[in-house]
Amino acid sequence: MLKTDAVYLNRLSETACTIENDILEMFRMNPALHLTWNPGGCQLDEGMDGPDKKELLKFTNILLLNKEEAQKFTGKKDIKAAMQALLEHGAKIVAVTDGENGATATDGESLVHCPAPKTNVVDATGAGDAFGVGLTWAILQGETLPNALKAGTLNSMSVLGAIGAQTGLLTDSEMREKLAHEPIDIEITSWNSR
Repeated sequence: MLKTDAVYLNRLSETACTIENDILEMFRMNPALHLTWNPGGCQLDEGMDGPDKKELLKFTNILLLNKEEAQKFTGKKDIKAAMQALLEHGAKIVAVTDGENGATATDGESLVHCPAPKTNVVDATGAGDAFGVGLTWAILQGETLPNALKAGTLNSMSVLGAIGAQTGLLTDSEMREKLAHEPIDIEITSWNSR
């Protein structure tokens, strides 16, 4: 019996891609599970229409990609077109990071952009994963998409300021404090006006 409410599926190695059918079976049996998915490696190579990927996208609550990954996974150069294709494949929220240019996310209703605040980068290890964890944490806490994008950005910035992938991760109370007091100018537009 499955005893979890959420799954965070990160990059799979080449040999691990063979377990996707087992992962899909878990979601078929438990469709209410939350899935945050950050595809990588063989998943990106096969693309969004590859074996199992198309069905896995239908169970995906949050899809995390960087700009280059989004382009590779969808075959589309334009990021908004890539995001649209991923929404059409069933992802409920698509978030795309773009380094110093910040992060953009959509739920098909709003297009939200969070700039990357200036930070003293000590080590970039784990910054993308920290972004995904922060965004997922916020969505699971019931935060809005703009606040979730801000949470992901704040967590990523904190990790960038420390050595290693875990040292700078924000705790629950630290995240709540930063969300309440760190000013970041979030841009929100209608997805249809894009």
